[in-house]
Amino acid sequence: GAILLADRFVMIGDYYQLNSVSDEAGFIVVYPQGVERVKGAPEWDPGDNASQNILENDLVFTEQLIADVSSQYSVDASRIYAAGYSNGGMMAYGLACNRATQIAAVGIMSGIMLDATCDTSESTSVIHFHGTGDYVLPLNGNQDFRPVSDVVDFWLAHNNISTSSLVSTDLNDGGVVKDAYTGGTDGASVVLYTVHSEF
Repeated sequence: GAILLADRFVMIGDYYQLNSVSDEAGFIVVYPQGVERVKGAPEWDPGDNASQNILENDLVFTEQLIADVSSQYSVDASRIYAAGYSNGGMMAYGLACNRATQIAAVGIMSGIMLDATCDTSESTSVIHFHGTGDYVLPLNGNQDFRPVSDVVDFWLAHNNISTSSLVSTDLNDGGVVKDAYTGGTDGASVVLYTVHSEF
């Protein structure tokens, strides 16, 4: 089966019915928890600091998590996905950059990609959901975080996807815009859902 690594507790899986969807569709959901560091609250660090200690390097932690789950269940290694909200989305982007050989695609909700050097030998599909009213990680960026459009441009270039492949679709009476870019290396795609806060 496939694995979906999601960065929230099991109760969230119950609340949003991800657990029941995984039961029906036959995939495994894993809910890892970041460790407490300097901020004093659980967090993810999407960068690779070269440490092999799972308490110091979340990329190594994820590798070990995948290995542990795979040792207990029949896992299709080509169908492992990472999804995250906010800082969890940053972690999903970190996995797409640094562990693309293990992560088939990533899903981000109100997250952003931090500055990083990515492994350019692997393509990774991305689906990103972001609201125009997000004041923590603004859609258009701020002094701390780049705009979502820059992240989309990065992944288009990374996956060798032409901007001319764009197909935009209005959903929910214009409350949501889906921008889909397709035709990248190994069939990679980048899809951005922009949720307008006025709706």
